[in-house]
Amino acid sequence: LLMSQGQAAGKRARGLQLFEKVCEHINLLERDYFALSFRDADNNKVPNWLDPGKEMKKQVRGVPWNFSFNVKFYPPDPAQLSEDITRYFLCLQLRQDIVSGRLPCSFATHTILGSYTVQSELGDYDPGTHSALLYYCDLSKITELHKTYRLGMTPAEAEMHFLENVKKLSMYGVDLHHAKDSEGVAIMLGVCNSGLLVYRDRLRINRFSWPKILKISYKRNNFYIKIRPGEFEQFESTIGFKLFNHRAAKRLWKVCVEHHSFFRSVKIMSQRVVCFRNHAIKFRSQNCMILIAGVVLSLVSWVGERHSLTKTHFLLLISTSSATLSPVAVKLILEVDRNSATKTTLKGLFQYVHFCLIA
Repeated sequence: LLMSQGQAAGKRARGLQLFEKVCEHINLLERDYFALSFRDADNNKVPNWLDPGKEMKKQVRGVPWNFSFNVKFYPPDPAQLSEDITRYFLCLQLRQDIVSGRLPCSFATHTILGSYTVQSELGDYDPGTHSALLYYCDLSKITELHKTYRLGMTPAEAEMHFLENVKKLSMYGVDLHHAKDSEGVAIMLGVCNSGLLVYRDRLRINRFSWPKILKISYKRNNFYIKIRPGEFEQFESTIGFKLFNHRAAKRLWKVCVEHHSFFRSVKIMSQRVVCFRNHAIKFRSQNCMILIAGVVLSLVSWVGERHSLTKTHFLLLISTSSATLSPVAVKLILEVDRNSATKTTLKGLFQYVHFCLIA
């Protein structure tokens, strides 16, 4: 995405406005996994995520307004995605990750992924088409696999097979950051859906799952995690890492917080929904329960569409105790509309949905 200051959005426009324009242009509905990134003047090699809640001109300084549309949160199970176009953009991102070396894999895996890519882009095996491809590079192994696929395999099916194979890679969805341990040894810290990973020479030497981490913080160029005591331990422990500078430590801290909030909240909500269904016997009839759940989901969908709420925003709204609303929810209710009836409806909706899913 190339744009000048003020183009496609006002000079004081926030990142969310540009992101929504991009999603509308490509007709993307499942937007929570994606974001816009840019590179600053200090470290042009490391991308920064465009904050949707802040003005763009305060984030991008001293460099052209060049943005990239990327996957920010890699789903652990791509089959759970609802839209084919979402899986397609995920495939495009993963292809780029493989080509750039960010996602390493063996020659055999390269061959399997390449064969499904050819099936997705070119369709069923055609000797004429593949002869032209073989002229430019050696695709004999890919061609052999491609021949074995059943006729009529759709691009969506090929992309699903591609994702089912690529999600098994050890570095799938891992966001790497250069760091040093307490002894000054160069390591890499990887942030993913399951937690924080520690690598040395591309080999994983430690793993801290999100439930095991009590606190994440940074000070100057130091990054700290507080670990929950183990089965035979009595006290909490704090592990520190040294980053290149203060901005690198802050960037890592923010990525960890966002991944923890996104994946842990989704997991908790799914567990609460199961618990909510198990307690349906408290209602007089199952039909009544289904009706109430349908009304709640309809209201949530209506509020989300009318006020541009993404999954992340909604999780923030119901992240506090059932007795009170979070400050984000209060602020939204006060800013959404001056009509008192609308405020009352929104407040009641958030409290009711919170009681059903969290309490």
